Order: sequence, then C-alpha cells, then structure tokens
Amino acid sequence: MPPTPEFLRFGGRFHQDILILHGTWEAATLDVVASFNGEDRKRLRDFIGTVLESDLSPDELKKLWDLTGSDWYLDGPGLRITLALAHDGLRKGLSRREARMLALDHLAIVAPTLAEGIAHVRESLDLDIPEGGRHREMGTRNHLLRLGEALFLEVIAVDPEAPAPDRPRWFGLDDAAAVRADWESGRRLRAFVARTNDLDGVLGRRPGLFGSALRMSRGALSWRFALRGDGALPMDGLLPCLMDWDAAGHPARAMPDLGARLRVFRLDHPDPEGAASLYREIGLIDPPEIREGPVFRYTAEIETPSGPRTLA
Repeated sequence: MPPTPEFLRFGGRFHQDILILHGTWEAATLDVVASFNGEDRKRLRDFIGTVLESDLSPDELKKLWDLTGSDWYLDGPGLRITLALAHDGLRKGLSRREARMLALDHLAIVAPTLAEGIAHVRESLDLDIPEGGRHREMGTRNHLLRLGEALFLEVIAVDPEAPAPDRPRWFGLDDAAAVRADWESGRRLRAFVARTNDLDGVLGRRPGLFGSALRMSRGALSWRFALRGDGALPMDGLLPCLMDWDAAGHPARAMPDLGARLRVFRLDHPDPEGAASLYREIGLIDPPEIREGPVFRYTAEIETPSGPRTLA
C-alpha cells in the first residue's frame, strides 16, 4: 500500500522533540493532527482509515511507517494504536459511515471474584493491577491496567457489597455458573470493548445485537455503554461490547503507568474467516489477530517491565 503525500507529512512530523514537548503520545498525536486542514485533512483521514481497515501485518505496517522518515520507534501494534488515535482526532466533520467505525478500547477479564481476577493478572504479568472503582448502575467493581495512551485492561466482577441493580449486569456477570465454568476452563480474558463516536448510529443499524445505550459511571467519570437486555456478551463475546466516552475523553492517560503495553491481541476460533468477516462488517478497525483453533478464546501478549508475558 503506497503512502499518500499527506501520510508522509503526517509521519514526518513525529519526532522526539514533539514528544518531549507534549509529554504523552496522545497529546503529541493530536497536535500533529491539528496541523492538517481542509482537503489535506480529509485525504489523511481517508488514508489512515483505509490502513486501519486493511489486513496489513504488523511488519507491513511498520514498513509503511518507516517510509515517512519518522524517528519515533513504534512496533506494529503500537503504530496501530497511534493511527487509531489520529483517526479519532481527524473525525470532526466525518461522514456517518466513518464516524461509525469502531476502535479497540479495552480488554476485559470477567472474574468470579475480584480477588481471583487480580491474582490471575499478578500471576500472568507479575503486576499488581490498580483499583478502578465501583459502577453503581451495575453493582460491579473493577481494577484497571493501562496498556497505552488509549487502551487498558479491565478486571471486572460482581461487587458483593453493592445492592443488586434493577436489570441484568453487564459482561454476563449474573450467570455465576457460566462465569465460573469459563474461568476454570482458562477462558479468563473473556471480552473486549470497542469505542465509537456514533454509538446510536451503530446500534440503530444492528438492532438487538449489541443492545441499547445506557449511561454508566465510575466515580466522577461517566460514559455511554451498549447493554443487551439479558446482560449477555454480544455473540457470546466474539463481538465487542460498544461504548462512547463522550466529552470525558479516554481515561487511560490518567491511569498509573506500570510499563505494560499490548503487543498482540489474539483470537483463536474454529472459523477464522467467519470471525474476520464479522469484524469487517461492523467496521472494527483494529480487530484481534485471528488464527484457527478448536476453542474460541482470547489471549494477549503484553510487554511488561519483567519482559513479555501472556494473558489468557
């Protein structure tokens, strides 16, 4: 895939000084994006969208980035996250189709108890995952691990100290037997969440599949989340849960940074082509890497201060 002139200029503006100036990848990326206007902005947005929707491998993506002459080192997964951030920043004035595109937001370990979930992350990653908070609308509680500028890992479980909600809890947590069975079988990284700038539009195109948008909160943070009436994961977790952070912005940048970064998010599935087709159909721009396997399960390869680790 040959880069457009706008993409070459885009990449060339990423250098160490801009990172020092802004402090975070996200702020630097949005500053670069802000320098594009008019047709240049649209062409850059369209090209990045095409790249994100393509099936370029991490190595092919890295080769494309290297053509820009940027002195930012980004591996394939890190580059995809940066491009997704840039695409979000370029979305002002997007067509409805583009606004509906879905970006990987966070991974979810659905645990029988919060203590078990925290212990699993500690055993897998050699990290103590910090507390997030309580979700008063759902009667759940979580711990959160930052995996990038706009990406994190969530451990979520029923909060035994909270009153039961007036509707089924999210992530299928009310089916304690199923949660325990998945946990014991090793399906602990059970789900993922994708964000969109047009949650109502996405849900309207696929009534019943993802559920309806509800207002959720954790402390002072508030967002919209699509929840099925039965609380079940969409297609048993093969499809992402959907959400929109609204004006609050992504919370990952405010999380403690323990040096964990997502390298690969992978799906094993008996029908890899069918799964890939579903992700293309819903407009997921950074789907998991898919390989054939006898059992549907997710794994994540995560870089940590103690080296690369695998979470399943």
